Amino acid sequence: MSADEHRKLIDTFVEATTSGNLDLLDSCVAEDYRQHQEGVPQGLAGLKQFFSLGQQAWSEQRGWYENFVSEGDIFVVKLCFEAVHTGPFFGIPPTGKRIVMASADWFRVRDGKLAEHWAIVNQADYLKQMGVLPSLWPMNVIQQAQIAATP
Repeated sequence: MSADEHRKLIDTFVEATTSGNLDLLDSCVAEDYRQHQEGVPQGLAGLKQFFSLGQQAWSEQRGWYENFVSEGDIFVVKLCFEAVHTGPFFGIPPTGKRIVMASADWFRVRDGKLAEHWAIVNQADYLKQMGVLPSLWPMNVIQQAQIAATP
């Protein structure tokens, strides 16, 4: 597949996962899709299940990608996601906070569909934006400096 064909796949994937029209995944994800990320079920059905939970947790969803690189049957992108936390998210009650999350994503394509996916996500970043994880910077550094200066 060409880089343009890879771009069409990721365009469809982003549209499906942020619009709530998860049936669009049928056209771009292999039935035996392999997810190399903890907590995401395997296969096309598992991926739909995972993103249906996201539809319950997030509103005003918007997704896009940056830094696209394609070679052979692999492409790499920086996926970006913005939404408002309006429903339960893995046991965290709705906070009403708007978050922006970015991930580094590798996809392998087989027979014109996404077959495998690896992602690196900074979970601490979006949990801080939701207000459920305290920020350790710069407060932690300031506190350490004050402790060190105390006689």
